[in-house]
Amino acid sequence: MRQTRRCAGGVRFLPVLAGVLCAAVVAAEEQAGDLKKYVVAEYVLYTDLPEKQVKEALARLKAMADMYRRFAPDLPRRKHGKLPVYLYRRFEDYRHSLGSDERLNAGRYDGLVLRAALDDETFSPTDVWRVIRHEGWHQYSHRVVRQSAPPPLWLEEGLAEYFAAAAWKNGTYQPGHVDAGGYDFRDRTIVLQPGRLQRVRTRIRVGQFRPLNKLVTMTLENWNEQTNSVNHDQVWSFVHFLLHAENGKYREALQAYLKSVLENPPKNTEALKVFREHFGDVRELQKQYKTWWLNQTAPNEENSEFRKNKILSRIKKHRQTASRVNTRLVARRCLMRARQVLECRFSFVGKTRYGFYYLNAEKDSEVCSATLPFSLLSDQVFKPSFVSITSAS
Repeated sequence: MRQTRRCAGGVRFLPVLAGVLCAAVVAAEEQAGDLKKYVVAEYVLYTDLPEKQVKEALARLKAMADMYRRFAPDLPRRKHGKLPVYLYRRFEDYRHSLGSDERLNAGRYDGLVLRAALDDETFSPTDVWRVIRHEGWHQYSHRVVRQSAPPPLWLEEGLAEYFAAAAWKNGTYQPGHVDAGGYDFRDRTIVLQPGRLQRVRTRIRVGQFRPLNKLVTMTLENWNEQTNSVNHDQVWSFVHFLLHAENGKYREALQAYLKSVLENPPKNTEALKVFREHFGDVRELQKQYKTWWLNQTAPNEENSEFRKNKILSRIKKHRQTASRVNTRLVARRCLMRARQVLECRFSFVGKTRYGFYYLNAEKDSEVCSATLPFSLLSDQVFKPSFVSITSAS
């Protein structure tokens, strides 16, 4: 009996008969309709996107295939045709192509075709491409990698999340990126929005994650006991740990483990034993995983105290008043951030006694007030041409 399991908005199938697969490919091509066809690397793209977006999509798909291949070049490959990808300009066309009332997902892999909607009125392009990288790994794993059975659930989903988090830089995908949060403009206030790093650390501290011996033997039924957000954070953080902790100490073990379970899938009762053969004592690994993540910090966290002390020493050395120093700091950090990240124009209008700054902000012709804490201050050089500054004095 053919089995399926659904994760992250997509469905993964065990290998199907070659004749059925070929027929499905033909059916998928017939569905293309008026969509234009492009071929690049492992993929055949059908899309109605404008030419500029098509060029970017082809570059990103090629980079995706390179990223998957670089991860484990020694994985056995099966003979396969081009991987079909459908990218729609309108979300309604994407929903219609699925034949279902799809409301939440920006993309989906259905066991053969990867479909997504690059409709910026519904989803941001960044979020859509993240989904495409996630579902793209499921497609690549299923269609390209030769396997007797799918990898363990934690590993398949963990790798999909790991690739989904990759950074797009200089025309390539660079896996291993960690979302450490950033500055956002919400409810008329500038806030530092926590990222996945902060979320993972919190979930480890409060005990939301499963013990590793439960994680590596997890079934689909176990997966559904937790929310997708918790599951994805845990499997991503564990795969990221195995690939990057202690200068990649466990990377070779992970690649060997993946190759082993693809060639000789263990029974569920033997899954923990096979895992131990590659990674050693699970309790010790659990301690190292927990310690490593709790010690990870973001640049905006690890530098804040240093920046504060540096400014305080400058005040003492030059005997400057707090008001003069604070005005310069707003010019250097706060207003530069407003220009680069928030695309606002700011004027400094006052400061509190405890190191917070009142600012007037203008964004999209709307003027409002904002508050910035002392810990956001920076020593970076600010170019006054970016934003006009008005002192409160």
